[in-house]
Amino acid sequence: MLAYGRPHIVVEDYNGNAYLVGREHGADVTGGTIASGAAMGDMSGYTLTFNAMERTAANFLNGATDGNPFAGMTSATPTIVTS
Repeated sequence: MLAYGRPHIVVEDYNGNAYLVGREHGADVTGGTIASGAAMGDMSGYTLTFNAMERTAANFLNGATDGNPFAGMTSATPTIVTS
C-alpha cells in the first residue's frame, strides 16, 4: 500500500521530532530490500527507500507525539497499513 500512489509520510527521528515528507507532491518508492536474519536479534523484514521532490525541506510537525504523530497538523487522514 505504501508503494501505491504518492503518499505523504510522517518520519520520527531519534529525538522524537516528527517531520512531514512529501507535503506538496508526495513521495515515491525508489528501492527496497528484504532481509531474513539468522539469529533471534537479527532483522527479518523489509526496508523501503522513499524519495520526495519538494521546493522546501520537510516540515517539522509542532506538537506531534508518539501516540498522535498528526497532532501538529490541522487536517490529516492517517492510513494504517498492516500485513
